[in-house]
Amino acid sequence: MAPHPGRQHNPRVLAALAYAFPIVPALVLLIRERRNHFIRAHAALALIFFAALLLAQIAFWLVLIGAGSITPDLRFNVVAGLAILVLGALFGLISLLTWLRLIRAALAGRILTIPLLTPLAKRLYRLLTRVQRR
Repeated sequence: MAPHPGRQHNPRVLAALAYAFPIVPALVLLIRERRNHFIRAHAALALIFFAALLLAQIAFWLVLIGAGSITPDLRFNVVAGLAILVLGALFGLISLLTWLRLIRAALAGRILTIPLLTPLAKRLYRLLTRVQRR
């Protein structure tokens, strides 16, 4: 259903929607939204956030598999595997809390600064802005 001609979407809600599902809403917002820098900044941050989560999960499982093949000692493998799983659960909790903070910041009209991720998101934002101007 198309929006009414005089009706505008709330930029805070659109920015929060960038975090709703991994990757797709953020890509759509980056492609379609050309004027609202707040929405585009959150869409870029959402892409970087979900990409970082994906890479961290891949690394986590590679470490878990690698830890299981280090030694034939079953006790060591079980303890190492449990330690890695506990760290993975802690990482999952931190990721969930960060995701919720990102959504809350978008709804509040702010952009959350996350070390490493925010600078990458700014670079992505500038790169995509240059590409779309051409």
